[in-house]
This record gives sequence, structure tokens and C-alpha cells, in this order.
Amino acid sequence: MLIYAAMHAASALRSFYFFQRIERLEGEARRLATLAAEGPNAAASRKQIVTDVVQLRHAGEVKSYIDLLFLALVILLCVAKIVTD
Repeated sequence: MLIYAAMHAASALRSFYFFQRIERLEGEARRLATLAAEGPNAAASRKQIVTDVVQLRHAGEVKSYIDLLFLALVILLCVAKIVTD
């Protein structure tokens, strides 16, 4: 169980790296949106897409934090059980 929880925790930590990459892409998308002015409809569409990506990234980060918290608790409980026996 301890190995499984540790592997899941490593996977959750890797997802934070993924979210950081998405955050960089968001900044790049905003920068490109300001450079390419094709009209009010295109700008509004791009702005909506960037906003949706920001919201999805934030929700994914929150879920990863919660997942990592529970996995850390499982690891701590397993280690505590091993130490007390």
C-alpha cells in the first residue's frame, strides 16, 4: 500500500509540472492574442478560450492538491503504523 501511495504521489507531483507548462502556454496565448488583432469577434473568441483554459487548469490544480494531500496522509498513516509495530 505504501509503494502504491508513493507512486501516486509521484504522479501527482508530475501533474504540477504539466500545469506549469499550461500556465506558460496561457501567457503565450495572451501575448499572441494582443499581437494578432483580427477584429472584435476573433478577439472575444480567443479571450473566451483562454479564460476556459485558465478555469480548467485551476480546477485541475485544486484536484491535484487534494489528491496529493490524501496520498500524503495515507503515506503518513502507513509509516506511523510501521514505526509503532
